[in-house]
This record gives sequence, structure tokens and C-alpha cells, in this order.
Amino acid sequence: MLLLGCAPATSTTTANNGNGLPTELAFCRASPTSTNTAELALRTARNLGTARIAERSGRELQVRVHPDGDRLAFVRQSTPSNSTTSDLYVAWRTGAAPETRLTIEPGADENPCWSPDGNTLLFSTARAGDRRLWTCGANGLNPQPFLAADPGVEDTEADWSRTTDRIVFVRRQAGSSRLFLVNGNGTGLAPLGGARSATTANLGVHEPCFTPDGNSVAFVDVTATGFSRLWSIDIASGVESLLFDPQGEVRMPRYAPTADRIVCGIAQPGQGRQGLRLSMLDAGGTNPRLIEPGENWVLHGVDVFPAMVQAPVEALTETLPLSSLQLQLSAGAVTQGGKNQLASEDNQSMVIATDTFLDHEIAGINCRYTLPGATPGEIVAIRARITARVSRSDANTTLRTSLFNPVGERFDTVAEVVNPGTGMRTLTFTTQSLAHVTLERQVRVTVIGEIGAGARAEMAVDQVQLDVVRSPVLRERQ
Repeated sequence: MLLLGCAPATSTTTANNGNGLPTELAFCRASPTSTNTAELALRTARNLGTARIAERSGRELQVRVHPDGDRLAFVRQSTPSNSTTSDLYVAWRTGAAPETRLTIEPGADENPCWSPDGNTLLFSTARAGDRRLWTCGANGLNPQPFLAADPGVEDTEADWSRTTDRIVFVRRQAGSSRLFLVNGNGTGLAPLGGARSATTANLGVHEPCFTPDGNSVAFVDVTATGFSRLWSIDIASGVESLLFDPQGEVRMPRYAPTADRIVCGIAQPGQGRQGLRLSMLDAGGTNPRLIEPGENWVLHGVDVFPAMVQAPVEALTETLPLSSLQLQLSAGAVTQGGKNQLASEDNQSMVIATDTFLDHEIAGINCRYTLPGATPGEIVAIRARITARVSRSDANTTLRTSLFNPVGERFDTVAEVVNPGTGMRTLTFTTQSLAHVTLERQVRVTVIGEIGAGARAEMAVDQVQLDVVRSPVLRERQ
């Protein structure tokens, strides 16, 4: 369908590869449809760059950046989705040394994190039965237990503050989960915050991380399969605050070193986004934005580099006028209206009759915008709001919107509603990915209606609105 519905425009555009920009994020990602397709990618916070750690067989998870900003510790499952095949590895961002396998013991070795001086790795392991926290040298030598616990107690998912030398981790026992603090030398063990129900290993408290000053901890509370919320707890007072409820999932939070943002994975099925996608929140849990907007990858771990700079200042938000839009018909035939009907949500629609493609009916438009400003680096975020409907709907019908990725030379599906009904549906997204903006400041958004087999149908598009958030500071020359 996408080959038919989203043919690239004929004008010359230049992909924004981000060459020469410092790496700010390391993240593990895998294909949602193929267990054998996974990688550890390196990007800026604006999703620029094409580097990745050299691929090996298996699936990479839970990456953590060394304090030197070069070494990366991570988990590799030699058999994807089988935790008993998980071992720890270290790779070098620059490729200065060969990848090193640190653990070879039977049982799952997971959740690595570095000590403040970078000489020690703390990790969880089930090699002796219950999960326990162990340490080893940066080269994997001298593995030993770090913290004792009673039988039936499991300790995991630790984070080590580089400021205070304290460790926060998750302890599970008797159907509950709770955060605990301990000093870097193993003394001063104490609970932090209240306990959560954890009748299964997937529920309850997960993935705590310190703020850069070490005074607070953000953590995930999983309340049901596919539903979690992001919380913060002040260490001194013990007061817990809800940061973000996605009405879906939020996982793997990591604070920027500048303390102004939280990198995480977010899934929002109610908004047409299945699977965890690399995203950014303000430090207060507001203003969610997609870093990787497409559905081609699912996030399995993320960490930030010391080189990450402060977020750009947001100086101006403007709605793009129709004059900045070049409209292309990508599938079907227009039977009513045109470009002028897309300016506002007013029940005045552009109507496209479908084409038959294999066993489906397809209608689609390709909206190419030229963004304001002198360079793409002025663009802080792009917000899209699309209102459309199809004339008939069944389990084989989808209404979707996508962004063209010039770097990958593909269209990335950002939001997709299955069996949307025949009423107007609204698809929205906000992204800060500059990989989807060409050096000529062009971005392309598609609206596609794919309808199950049967009689010819129609797609009506009432509105395609793009808002652009700009900064006066050129954070990236592109």
C-alpha cells in the first residue's frame, strides 16, 4: 500500500544526516515483527545521526553509558525474549576497542549500571537462584555479590547516582515491590516510598533513575499489562508525585544531564501508537514529544551521554498557512473539494474516491510543507492534527498518518487507527525529529485510508494542520 500511496516527490531534497554532531543518546531498538532484527543506535536528542554499534546476533537491551561518554554497557540476549540467555557486554562508541563479553554464567545477567568513577558495574543476576545485585570490574573481572537478602527476595533494576554515590533499586517479595536505597559501599539500606502490588514480575515498581543532583528518583509504576505511569519521589521527604500518565505505557526513564528533560519510551494505543517509541518529556513530566516517531522500531533501552546539551528555547509557535503546502494525490481520485478544504476543522472536506490495490481500497494524500526559518536547526518541534474519515469500516480498515524519512528513504507510520468507524477521527502527534526534515526545511505528511475488500469507498479529509515550534538559537547548524 505504501508503495502505491506514498511515492516520493520529484523535487530535489537533501537528507539531514546530522554528520559531525555529538552523540547524545544511545538506545536499543528491535523490529516489532522480527526477533532477529535489533540494534544499538547512536543519535542526537533530535534524532540525527546514522551511527550504531556493530551488529551481532541476538537482541540488545538496557544500555548504560559510561561516565567517560565512550563505553557502553548493555545486555544481549542470544535468544531474543529468553532472559536466561542474557549476558553483559561492553562496546565502545568510537570503536576504539573490540566489543567485550563480560559475563558467561548460566542464568540471566541484566540491568547494568556504572559506578560514579566508572570502575565498577552493578548488575542483577539470577545465577544463584533469586535475583541479586552483584558487582564486577569494568572489564568483567572479580564478580561478587553486592547485597545479601533473604530467600524469596529479589533485587533488580538498580541505578547509581554519580553525585551522591547512592544506589536505588527495586526489591520484590511476597507479591509486592518497593524502592530501596543503599550507599555505594553496601551500607545504609533503607526503603524509599510506598510498596506497590506486584502479583506478577511485570507489575509494580520498575526502572528507577536518579535526577542529576541525586535528590529525587523517577520510577515507573505498572498497574496492568500495557498500562503504566511515571512517578517522582523526593528522597528527603518521601513525597511521591505523579509526573506523567500516558493512558498507555511509559518506560525506561532517564534524566538529561542538564536536568531539564526525561528521555523515555511511550506507547499510546488510544492515539494510534502501539509499541514503545523513543520520546522526550520536560522534567516535570509535561510536553511529550516523539524522538523516533515511526512504528518500525520498539524501544528496549535508552541512556544519555554527558554531551547532551540543554533543550532549545521555544520562542514562537505558528500554524503553517496553506501557501506553504504542496498537495499531491497519492492514491484515488478527488471527487469533491481540494487543498482549501484542509485549512480548518469545519465539516468542509476534501473527498477522495479509492483505488483498488490487491484486495483493498486505498485513498491517500501527500502533504509537503516548507517550514519557516533559515535552517532546520530552528525547528524545536512539529505538531500535527489530522481530521479524516472513511465511508466504510471493518477489521481490515485502517486510517493512518505517516512522516517521510529522507534519511531512511521510507515513510514512518506515526499514528494508525484500526477499524475507525465512519465518523470523523482525529490523529495527532508531536515530534522533535529533525531526521524527518530535509536541509531545505521540507517535511511530508501523508493521510491514508486503507479499506477492506468490497465496493469502492471514499476518504474525506477535513483538516491537515501543522504547527511549528521554533527557537531563536540555532542548536544544530542543519
